[in-house]
Amino acid sequence: AEDSKLTNTATNSDGNEHYVLCIENAVAKLYESVEISSDNMGAIYVAGNSTLSIDGGTYRAGNFYPLNIIDSTVDYTGSATFYQAPGGNNVIINATAGSTLNGETLASDTSIKCISTLAELQAAFSNGGIYKLVENIELDATLTLASGKSLTLDMSYRSLVTTVELDPIIINEGTLTLKDAVIETANTAIWSKSGKLTLKYCGLITTTNRVNALTVTGGTLMVEGGTFMNNVSPTDGEAPEYVISLKDVTDAQIKQAEIHGNMSMGGISVDNS
Repeated sequence: AEDSKLTNTATNSDGNEHYVLCIENAVAKLYESVEISSDNMGAIYVAGNSTLSIDGGTYRAGNFYPLNIIDSTVDYTGSATFYQAPGGNNVIINATAGSTLNGETLASDTSIKCISTLAELQAAFSNGGIYKLVENIELDATLTLASGKSLTLDMSYRSLVTTVELDPIIINEGTLTLKDAVIETANTAIWSKSGKLTLKYCGLITTTNRVNALTVTGGTLMVEGGTFMNNVSPTDGEAPEYVISLKDVTDAQIKQAEIHGNMSMGGISVDNS
C-alpha cells in the first residue's frame, strides 16, 4: 500500500476487537504515504505467521491497538508514527511472545506505550518499560533512570530540548536503551554512572560548552551507529577535552559511529577501562 488512506468511522457497538486493516497468513508492506485511522477501533492486526514491513506512515487507533502483532514478524522504520486516540489505553504496539519486532524475537508478551508529554517521559524514567516517543519534548530538569530500573525508549528521531541549562540531560544508573534519539544541548547529553547503556543510531550534540557529549563512569556501553559531536573551540590554557569519555567501564563497544570534534577536541578518552 502507498498513497493510501484507510479509515473506519463506525462505532464499535458489539464490544469486540476490530481493526481497519487485518493481515493474516500474508506478506505486506506499507509505505510512508499511508494513513490508517479509526477513533473507535484498532488500526492494524497482523497474525498467522505474517510478515509486515512498515516504511513510514501514520497509524491512529481508538479503543484498541494501532499495531497488534500475533505470532508474526514486523519491522518498522523510525519515520512510522503511531498514535493512540483519546480514550485508548496508550499502548501503541502490542506483540505476543515469539513474534519478531525489528529483528528481535520477543521472549514474552510485550506492550509499547507512546510518550507525547513531559509528564509521561518523566514517568517512564521513574517506572521503566518500553516506549516510543511521538512528539519532541522540552525538559526543565535532568531525567534519571535509577539502579534496578530498565527502560527502552525508541525516540523515532524526535528531539529532547531544554528550557533551562541542564548538565547532563540524562543520568543512567540502570539499564537504558535509546534508539534513534536526537539530543542537542549546551552541556553533556548523557552521563551513565553505572549499569548498562545502549545507544542505537543516536545523535548527541554539544553546542556551546567544551565538555563530553557522552560520559560513562562505570558499567557497560554499547554504541551502534549514530553521531557524537562537539565543535566548540577552547580558550587559551584549557585542558584537553573529548567527545566521549570512558572511565572505570568494564566493557564498551562502539560500532560504525561517527565522532566529531574540532582540531582542539579529542575523540575518545579511555581511563581504567
